[in-house]
Amino acid sequence: MLTQILFTLAVAVVVLYGFRAFDRVRKQRDAAERRAEDAARKALTAEDLVRCPQCGSYSAGSDAPPCDRTDCPVATRGKR
Repeated sequence: MLTQILFTLAVAVVVLYGFRAFDRVRKQRDAAERRAEDAARKALTAEDLVRCPQCGSYSAGSDAPPCDRTDCPVATRGKR
């Protein structure tokens, strides 16, 4: 009778430690995902739009594709 009680207690302890270990791994995985999401969120940057004085169109400041006008300064910006 005593061996059955001890065996039941031993199984309960093993199950308890198993759940604790599983919870610890889950928390570490969640923390790693949170850190990755935060890093991705911080990596996003905004860029102001620049209005072209010739044609009046708005484009991104540095990587703007040129418009169809030949006298547009945006079209010649990257060709210097």
